[in-house]
Amino acid sequence: MPATTRFSLLAVLPLGLLGCTTTSEVTVGTEDPCATLQGLIADYPNGFANHRGKGDNFATGTVYRATTELITGHCQIWNWGVGDSAYLCSVTNPDLQIARQRHESALNSVKACLGNNWQAQGDWRERGGDTDGYASRFYATDSDAMVSIETTVQLGGPGRHFTNFLYIGSADRAEPGGR
Repeated sequence: MPATTRFSLLAVLPLGLLGCTTTSEVTVGTEDPCATLQGLIADYPNGFANHRGKGDNFATGTVYRATTELITGHCQIWNWGVGDSAYLCSVTNPDLQIARQRHESALNSVKACLGNNWQAQGDWRERGGDTDGYASRFYATDSDAMVSIETTVQLGGPGRHFTNFLYIGSADRAEPGGR
């Protein structure tokens, strides 16, 4: 990858993907985000076993701290057993404008990292007949993994929350109400 592309990804990923609030510092968790993304995709068939830290067990599965993080402190690996795992980074934004800006920045960075053999699809997410965000999903014929940048609106608690997600996992699991 050209140095200019790598530099722009290092500059954009922290702003593009995550940030708990506008005052929270968000940092890239790796020197080469594109190589890290490719490594995570390659480890998807193994349930991200090479990237798991300490896990917390729940009735429906295990949530691991990611030892390889695209964004420091914001990534986890969810495992539901029987080969069903997902790598997930998320952050809540203070307003929709910032969430949209981060979605676009992250989308451009991921597109550059994945390359031409990954095809993009974008659509509005719906839940219960109401729009609750936007998903930009990437598929490749030579990979079982799907990569997605999603922005959702959450109405629980006081006010609205806008969350950006980076997801690597199965397409079925990414659908609202999936599995």
